Amino acid sequence: MAIVIDSITTYDSGATKEGGPSFSVTTPAGRPRQLLLVLFGFGSDDLGNPRQVTSMTYAGQAMTRAVGLDNLTDENAVAYYIVAPAAGANTLAISTNITGRNRVAALMLSNVDQSTPTPNTGSQNTTSDTATITITSSIGNTIFDIYCKAGSATPTIGADQTQRFDLSTSPDVNGSTQPGTDPTGVMSWTFTASSHLVYLAVDVKAAPTGGSQTLGMFSRLWDFYRGLEAGRLPAGELRRRYGELMSI
Repeated sequence: MAIVIDSITTYDSGATKEGGPSFSVTTPAGRPRQLLLVLFGFGSDDLGNPRQVTSMTYAGQAMTRAVGLDNLTDENAVAYYIVAPAAGANTLAISTNITGRNRVAALMLSNVDQSTPTPNTGSQNTTSDTATITITSSIGNTIFDIYCKAGSATPTIGADQTQRFDLSTSPDVNGSTQPGTDPTGVMSWTFTASSHLVYLAVDVKAAPTGGSQTLGMFSRLWDFYRGLEAGRLPAGELRRRYGELMSI
């Protein structure tokens, strides 16, 4: 069963330094096997003090940390999730130890395995004009990424990836997805200038095939429609989604 991105809610403090952000995210009704994935890129206080996430909750429930590179004195990034998130509009609350610039993407997903939703992760902390992670994955899964990079160099996305969000510069934060491949997938970005960056990748596991044929058709129709609506999917991803749709 293909993973569907039902919504993406972003938060961007721009040049303002603040504590951990808090904002509303809505869990859509009637979607199967839901998961909220939060990708958070953030700067420190520019005074040489390390910054880290101390907690993250949704509707008052603690979220699980999938992977992160924080407690750094410059650029940081973390990925958190919660399965079966509370229905309706609820507060996503992030706490950090000190202030800094915040860039957040909250992705509501459906058709996600509820027991082992993020089986594989990867991370990179470097000063470079290239970010690359090779991550274990499987066909049917979806790989999500986020980078947080100093400065404002122009990024170029990897060939098979679909950009999902593009937030402020200094630090520059972007994220994308790519269909899972067996046994590994490669996520990458290149930039017009070198600077410090942190890069994360999260392999999200699809729910096992099951349920009625009607539910499977609806999920894949929705997935294909959202791809067409975005208008920027690579040809290979469109072919994959169309093939899944026709397999019902």
